[in-house]
Amino acid sequence: LADLFGDKQLNTIAGKYVFGINHPDFETLLDKNDNFNLNQYLKNEKILPVKPMQQKIATINKKIKQLKKDISKENQTRYFNPNNVSLLSHITVDDAKQMLKGTALYADAKAYVKAEEKYHVNAVFLMGIAAHESAWGTSRRAREDNNLTGYGVTSDSAKGINKATKEEGLLTTAKTLHEKYLTAGGSYYAGTSAEDVNKHYCVGGEWAAAVVNDAYQLMNQL
Repeated sequence: LADLFGDKQLNTIAGKYVFGINHPDFETLLDKNDNFNLNQYLKNEKILPVKPMQQKIATINKKIKQLKKDISKENQTRYFNPNNVSLLSHITVDDAKQMLKGTALYADAKAYVKAEEKYHVNAVFLMGIAAHESAWGTSRRAREDNNLTGYGVTSDSAKGINKATKEEGLLTTAKTLHEKYLTAGGSYYAGTSAEDVNKHYCVGGEWAAAVVNDAYQLMNQL
């Protein structure tokens, strides 16, 4: 132990005391001053650092768990099917950034992934809506009202959804799509395809085609 720990005090103890006496009452053979509580010494000198080490190990294990989760997600196939926009895309935040790079939508790339995970609306579909409705993030509503999805804007004078941030607007839209459009029994439910959503989301049948076209354009960036 003295060699292992490089401990001078242990080296002194090893040279002064004899260990391993084979006698049932060996302590009675020794003077009190000849006894040394090695366990107590080791506890005071060597065991105390174990707790911080255990905490460090726990932190590392937590990171490993998250990395495994990230790797698992990375290995999943990216998915967009206009016939069922409630199916997850499995895109990562890095994917979203790559898809939106060079557009005014890039800054909120993380929000699309967050919306998918929270409300089960395909992130690529949501991106397609934002691209179409906000002219890729450049529209007045996007700039002034943080409304990227055009939800609630039925005319130039309509208020629409005004939120403090664009992320809040995206999450509000995703929540509405999930509860009212994509869930059976919802007030605007007609099915789970982009065309089904179109029936109540926007006047005119060309909306779904435009959104899907932008979504496929985004998928091509991967």
